[in-house]
Amino acid sequence: MPLPKGEVRITLSQAAQVVPNEPTATTLWNWQEYGLRGIRLEVERVGTRISTSEKAVKRFLKLVSDRVEADRKQVRARREKRSTSRVAS
Repeated sequence: MPLPKGEVRITLSQAAQVVPNEPTATTLWNWQEYGLRGIRLEVERVGTRISTSEKAVKRFLKLVSDRVEADRKQVRARREKRSTSRVAS
């Protein structure tokens, strides 16, 4: 999938430096190939080369962060529902 026009293409190694804790390029490759929590890193392939952009990495991290927060809210809601149903019994 092509990246939006106007975004500067960078290698996965360069993109890894944008991410806090600087994961390896292999980690970013896994994110684009398999995803994380159902979300894949946007990349552009030209031949055997894979590139992404700093903005794509930031979008990916934001989406994953939002997904984690939504999952936490669901877990809290389920726990509250269970605890209130036990009290009512």
